[in-house]
Amino acid sequence: MCKKIRKVILLILIITSINVFSQNNIGDRYYEDGEYTLVSVIATIEKSGFELQNRDISMEVFKRAVIKLGEGSIRQLNINTRFLCTNKHEENFEIWNMFYKKISKEFYRENCEQLIALMLLDGIIDDPK
Repeated sequence: MCKKIRKVILLILIITSINVFSQNNIGDRYYEDGEYTLVSVIATIEKSGFELQNRDISMEVFKRAVIKLGEGSIRQLNINTRFLCTNKHEENFEIWNMFYKKISKEFYRENCEQLIALMLLDGIIDDPK
C-alpha cells in the first residue's frame, strides 16, 4: 500500500513539474494549430487498448491525474507532442508497438499527438530537449 502511495505521489510530482517548467504565453491562451483535449487523450486509451507500462498505478488513478493537468501543463504537452509527431514520427511509432498493443500506421497517423501524450505521461519517452 505504501509503495502505491509513493508511486501516485511521484506521478503527481512529475505532472506538476511539467506545469512548473511549461511555457507561459499569457497573451496566447490557446494554440489553435492541431491542439487536442485531455478528453481525447483519455478516449485514445480506450481506442488503442493502452495499458500503463512504466507506472504501477491503476488506470483510474492515471486518468484522474491526466484530467487534473493544469493549463500550462496541457499547453506544454501539446507543444511537446506536436514536436515529437513531426520530428520523431516513425521512431515513436516503433516505440509504441514495442511497449503497447500493436496499432496500424494509419491509426498512429490519425491519433499521433494523443498516443505520444500517453507515452510521455507513462514515462516511456522523454520530453524533447
